[in-house]
Amino acid sequence: MMPRLLLIATVLLAATAAQAQDALTAGSDIYKKVTENNRVRVLEARFRPGAKMPMHRHPDHLFYMLTDGTLIIKPEGKKAYEMTLTAGEALFLPAQVRASENETDRTIRALIVEFKSPPASVARTAKRAGKGKARARKGRTAAKPRA
Repeated sequence: MMPRLLLIATVLLAATAAQAQDALTAGSDIYKKVTENNRVRVLEARFRPGAKMPMHRHPDHLFYMLTDGTLIIKPEGKKAYEMTLTAGEALFLPAQVRASENETDRTIRALIVEFKSPPASVARTAKRAGKGKARARKGRTAAKPRA
């Protein structure tokens, strides 16, 4: 019985250690919360020269650059790559675990808008709205093309 409990405890500890931390927890010197509600969390990232962010997780998110810059992105289990963006440029990134660093001599600033799952009531309403068949209204005709 004791070896079995020891095995279970070891597996649970390993699984917990493998989970990446939230961005705010892992990089409180880089990420600052701007605002949060039940749908989004907005973070400001300030990567000073040489700043390194350990493995952390983000849900689906929008990355909006406030300054020009290049970051080294290291997705979990994948090869690192450079991400070079200019101020005002934005891109959508799916949920991921990654480390990142600024190897340049300039501070890089960005806004990160993390998308939360919609509340269950919204998901149910959207599902119900999609059911049924579309029907034409009586007395209405389709628009005729102009000559």
